[in-house]
Amino acid sequence: MNNSLKYGKNYAVINHILNNNSEKSFLSYCSTASLVKNEFQLTTNAIVSSSKELERILKKIKHAYIIISSDKVLIRKIEKPSNNSISLLDKAFPNLNKDDFFYETLEEGNYVFVAICRKSEVIEIIEFYKKYNIFCINLSFVFFKTSILKKVLPENFIAGQFSIKTKQQIITNYEYVEDITDLDTKYKIGEDLINSVFLPNVCAFSVYFEKAIDPDLETYLSKNRTHAIQNKILKTGLPIGLGIILFILLINTIIYTHYFNKLENLKINQQYEIAKLNNYKSLEKEIDSLNHDLLQLNNKQLYPPSYVINRIIAVVPTSISIFNLSYQPILKRIENNSSIQLKKNSIDIQGNTSDPTSVSLYLNQLENEPFVSEVKIKNFQQKDNTYTFYITLQLKHEN
Repeated sequence: MNNSLKYGKNYAVINHILNNNSEKSFLSYCSTASLVKNEFQLTTNAIVSSSKELERILKKIKHAYIIISSDKVLIRKIEKPSNNSISLLDKAFPNLNKDDFFYETLEEGNYVFVAICRKSEVIEIIEFYKKYNIFCINLSFVFFKTSILKKVLPENFIAGQFSIKTKQQIITNYEYVEDITDLDTKYKIGEDLINSVFLPNVCAFSVYFEKAIDPDLETYLSKNRTHAIQNKILKTGLPIGLGIILFILLINTIIYTHYFNKLENLKINQQYEIAKLNNYKSLEKEIDSLNHDLLQLNNKQLYPPSYVINRIIAVVPTSISIFNLSYQPILKRIENNSSIQLKKNSIDIQGNTSDPTSVSLYLNQLENEPFVSEVKIKNFQQKDNTYTFYITLQLKHEN
């Protein structure tokens, strides 16, 4: 699944400056962009200092890349170790309880910059933005991602709240700048003039989907990515699901009216019983023909139906209840003088769960089965704390 299908077309980078996570007081530098043909096109840059501004700027955004530049982030510059006997984190911060911190590293020449922040602080910031329905799918610290553009920037440049010093295209030092009024500097990046305040944001777009260096942070972010994808499915899937339900109800009404009128006409017809008997005989022939076709079809299948059904049931997570499983379901109702039509090489599965993540797990299990060629989500909807799904499996078969 490509990124547009996973996350949509609207993206954002939020550079979180203040470590005050109350809704009434905070400061963030926000940039938004749209993803067009796998390239980000910058749409908005804004300095946000209130919850109303945040909602206005990010009203179409459901996820973001967050940069934390608050004073809770600690940075150390160390010499690059000559061997791997000691980790960069241990050398920069001896006796640190690593279980309490997330970290990021930036290698520059013979030196390494190491940034750390308490996990509780990071999670608190992420949860703050989640109140506005914005899921953090990637995260970095301070100016580290700005190193991507150091070759096209002057020796001394400003990135967000930091003044960066370089020598021969290597970052040698940095300084935190308190007063934002001193940061009104612009740099030409390609054809665009980018304000120094938003330079880290622009760089973050180029690594939006990369994994975090810290394994613990990557594990935490991967859960957020799953929640962001599920949230997108729920937001877009519910209206589609309601439309499908209304369409099915309309079709059922038309079919019901047709058969009701036909039944009334048959009651008037004196030959109703004879016609009914003939219809039954015709139906028996159709069923015999169908059994013959099914036998031939089963002989051509790569896997017997019993094996397929057993595997589908075996990989169902314990939190999921399956209430309907149809093997090669009928495409439409049986009509007079017409053949029964089946949806060949197909299985419909309907179930419910209180844990939406188990649906994703079940889909992954099914996609890995050797007899499955495609998994399609027909419907996914939530009512109270119950999630109901309807999926169709397309089976592999011999030509």
